[in-house]
Amino acid sequence: MFECQTIHPTPEVEISIPTDSGPVRMRLCGIIYTGQSHFTSRVINESGSVWKHDGMSDGREFHHEKIIDLLTDMKQFEKNGSRKIIYQIYKKI
Repeated sequence: MFECQTIHPTPEVEISIPTDSGPVRMRLCGIIYTGQSHFTSRVINESGSVWKHDGMSDGREFHHEKIIDLLTDMKQFEKNGSRKIIYQIYKKI
């Protein structure tokens, strides 16, 4: 998980982290947003299905939001309404 230090970070679908044994490839699997006194989130699977969660309106349920093109549609996730990204979550691939 990486904390976002920029004002409007555009999530990267894949990142590479240098290690002593060579680069490790990571794929975006979640985004956490903050604003309006609570957190919201999105989960993104390998096929581009996006699931959203807002505990204040959705309770414990995630809701399917859309299917995206992982190579071209990431800029739209810089914000979630007026909420801004606070964390991007990656998993090793």
